[in-house]
Amino acid sequence: MAEAKKSSTFTAGKILRIYILLLLVVVLGITGVLWAKLSAYQKSLTAAPSSQTDTPIYETLEAWRASATTGAELAEKWFETYPNTDESPAHAAEFFSGLLADGATGIYSEAGSTEHEKHFILANNGNMIARICLEMGNTPRISAVELLWKGEAEVKVCGPVDSALCLAGETIEKAPDGISSAVPENAVKPFCTEERKVACWKLKEMTTSGDIRAAAPAGAEISTDGFMIRDDRVAQICRQRAVDFTRSYLRYYMSGEVNTEKNLSEVLALVGADTTAAQLLQETMDGVSWNHSYEGIDVADVAAGPAAEIAENCFFVDAEYQAGYTENGERKEYGSGVFRVYFLNTPGRGYEICYFERQQG
Repeated sequence: MAEAKKSSTFTAGKILRIYILLLLVVVLGITGVLWAKLSAYQKSLTAAPSSQTDTPIYETLEAWRASATTGAELAEKWFETYPNTDESPAHAAEFFSGLLADGATGIYSEAGSTEHEKHFILANNGNMIARICLEMGNTPRISAVELLWKGEAEVKVCGPVDSALCLAGETIEKAPDGISSAVPENAVKPFCTEERKVACWKLKEMTTSGDIRAAAPAGAEISTDGFMIRDDRVAQICRQRAVDFTRSYLRYYMSGEVNTEKNLSEVLALVGADTTAAQLLQETMDGVSWNHSYEGIDVADVAAGPAAEIAENCFFVDAEYQAGYTENGERKEYGSGVFRVYFLNTPGRGYEICYFERQQG
């Protein structure tokens, strides 16, 4: 009885192993077929429809691409595909016309063509623009064009509240989605005069994020976050001060317990005597005096951004830094980031650092 049971168990195990092997062969076979088809499809998109430039197919496709109305045709399909777009008709037509004329744009064969209908992909640097269906006959003709281009989901544009929203030079009448301020409430705001607020627009389903900007009055230059840029002598001097302050602050922190008071005095000398910046620095003394002291401190890599005006008498400068130190003869990274340094025009003293904060992200 025991032998019969053992034989039955052996047979069942053998059948199970055979079943698993057969299943594995089937799965590998299906995977191989799918991989071959995918590989063939990818290869089909890497070759031009024909190396001969005098074939009817080539001439038909190039005539369609070169037509002055093709950009407008693709723009029309854009609005059919994205009915809620914030795009403008003129900008869409100009954008697609530019893509068609770009030397990096080509027409490539697509897998799935038949004897009676051939498919091609219009692409630019790997980005698919449209699928073209060619009906074969005595003379090939384009039977359908499907738009494949995927636009930016959302484009954010910021500028001064009195600026205009422009797309490729064309003014768009659209109310801002929000108006904000970059003046810190408690540290700077009480001392500011004529605050400069920023308006932001959020444009959805756009063909591209390019050629969209806020145009300030009198053609003033605008920073990426929408503030008017100061580029006078005072601004240039303060940009260097922002660099000097950032280097001194980093050196103070990284030196830690070594010469803490002396290093703090050097930073304090760069800010206004009775400002929030001075108060913040004084409050760090106890904590920094317990910090580890790094050897071979390197804070030379600091770059100042533009002077962004946030009030009639106040602007900030973003100072981007990368700090390092030496350990056992090897240079190591301490950290990187951005300090936003605020300058206020104080009566009798001119522009001086009144506040600073480390930017997130």
